Amino acid sequence: MKKIILFFIAILFLLACRDTSSMHIERGKFFYSKGLYEESAMEFHAAVNLDADNAVALHNLAVSYAQLGWFTYALDAAEKSFDLCASSNGYRLIQSIRKQQSVKDLSLQ
Repeated sequence: MKKIILFFIAILFLLACRDTSSMHIERGKFFYSKGLYEESAMEFHAAVNLDADNAVALHNLAVSYAQLGWFTYALDAAEKSFDLCASSNGYRLIQSIRKQQSVKDLSLQ
């Protein structure tokens, strides 16, 4: 009986330690809200590594990159996000990045 309880505790522990893209997105949003754009970019990049088709993570990564002035990377991420899920916000983001304008008026998703 003791082994069964330990087994279930181990399973619960492993499930709790899972790395999910949504966890990285939430952490990225937190860092972004604090003006920590490099940290937010790292979190959104980690989310994309876990789920390459996550349009929200790609959009937010593009916004973070643009805030850092990394417009080439920002445009790549924004276009990938737009290809996955076209939106007017995504279109405005791409246009702002192409003009290398501020994206402060655009929000994370």
